[in-house]
Amino acid sequence: MSTVIVLGTMHSEGGACSSEKLLKIIEKISPEVIFCEAAPEVFPKMIEATEDFNPPEIKIIREILADCSIKIVPVDIHGIVVGDERMDEIFDWIIEKMENYKNAVRIQINETYKEGYNFLNSKKNDKINFDKALMEREIVTKENNRELTLDYVKWVKWNNIRENHWIKLIHENFHENKFNTAVLMVGSAHRVGLQHKIMELDFNRKTPLSWNFYYL
Repeated sequence: MSTVIVLGTMHSEGGACSSEKLLKIIEKISPEVIFCEAAPEVFPKMIEATEDFNPPEIKIIREILADCSIKIVPVDIHGIVVGDERMDEIFDWIIEKMENYKNAVRIQINETYKEGYNFLNSKKNDKINFDKALMEREIVTKENNRELTLDYVKWVKWNNIRENHWIKLIHENFHENKFNTAVLMVGSAHRVGLQHKIMELDFNRKTPLSWNFYYL
């Protein structure tokens, strides 16, 4: 059965999370195609922006494209519903308000620095992200602030739309190209949402693919 390996990443380099280590993981998997968290409309500009845009995912994709060794398919949706600065403000506010949330973030930072992609793709990290989402909903509900609630709900809905879109495009690509092994390379926080959506598809028997969230 054809397999999609979901590889959670961090959009910056630090400690054990380096572009070199990410490239070694990709080389070990040796996929025929990599689906990446980028919109087709802006993907070429992301590749060209070598001086001011260098997250590890894009750095290794540049190398892969230069070698023409693996097909790269951008699968994200162009646009945003809530700006990054606004969401940073909300998450900073949650960190200040909730000690448990602050501790969860601290654990993720420390473990990611030490263990890198192994931690980002672990059940431990998935559980932390699941718990963080519950805490976010709890404190946003308790605050009862209309603007805060609307922004947070928009952001959650937007990420759900994006994740469903990725799954849809990957299935369409499989039906057209019949790959054996593919990688979906996304920020590790998306892994929980993707797992729930794939479980629902499996339950309804609507997926011809095997999805592997724990390759590492």
